[in-house]
Amino acid sequence: MLKHLAAAAYELYFLLARNYPSQSAIRLVAAKHGLTRKQQVFLLRCIQPPYKAVKIREKLVAPPKVADKIFVVDYYNQATTIIAALNPDIDTMVVRCLDGLTRDNSLGKHVPKPQDLLTDIATRLLAHSISMLKPRKTIFVLDSRIPRSGQLASQIRKTMNNIIVATSRYADKTIILLAKRYNAVVASSDIVILERVNQILDLAGYIVEQVLGIKVNNITQTILQQHYTWCKGP
Repeated sequence: MLKHLAAAAYELYFLLARNYPSQSAIRLVAAKHGLTRKQQVFLLRCIQPPYKAVKIREKLVAPPKVADKIFVVDYYNQATTIIAALNPDIDTMVVRCLDGLTRDNSLGKHVPKPQDLLTDIATRLLAHSISMLKPRKTIFVLDSRIPRSGQLASQIRKTMNNIIVATSRYADKTIILLAKRYNAVVASSDIVILERVNQILDLAGYIVEQVLGIKVNNITQTILQQHYTWCKGP
């Protein structure tokens, strides 16, 4: 992680841990470190107030816990992070965040699309990894507001006939409803979803690290290293 971004992450955590409002905290940190809008959004997604991060981490389940369960996957959310890991560049990071979920900072740059090689690879990685986990049923939920989502859903249905593919204008609400109705495990890193479901699998992180063998930055370790440096002094 870039040095100034690591320092910014530590200072944002410090402020949030002391109950500063998120927007006030990120404005202070951004002004000091000259953060771009993209960097600010990413840090706010990745660093939650400690009490929120702990609540989400307590909901995380290990991959074997998916067996014989209904498994609901926030498709765009998970596939985007896998694509970002498969297609890294100088501006793209994939990070294990404070709440234990793996996220990328691409902010729409790597959104899956029909007839795209990386999208096809990411989808096949999702399907293969899920098959190894042996859930009773898998449901991919796609946000219908994303351009060409219907075409992509149709493409997935044709190639992955063992997976139910649903499109929804309100994908987050649909995922939450399915999770509650079926006591399902959910794969997503969307904070709105994470706060309202009971069982979460970091599927994208599992695929990136365990299946692909790609090392990701760990924001918790970054914060600890920054704290050690601060305590040690000049």
